[in-house]
Amino acid sequence: MENKEIIFARKIYICASLLGAQSDLLSTIGSWRQEINDDMTFECLDAWIESKIKEQKQVLNYAIMSRKK
Repeated sequence: MENKEIIFARKIYICASLLGAQSDLLSTIGSWRQEINDDMTFECLDAWIESKIKEQKQVLNYAIMSRKK
């Protein structure tokens, strides 16, 4: 029987893929517990989250500024 953590990672990978995740996120999810350890996975996910937050803030600021014109 397969390790439940690996099954979980595969399911999360599929969910993220179906939601439109790009290769940067999918590669981190797919490598968890196989190619990179937990700490490195968390660091990669934190970096991805921070990047997406920054990107979304820029988009929102642009939308707010454009709406005021």
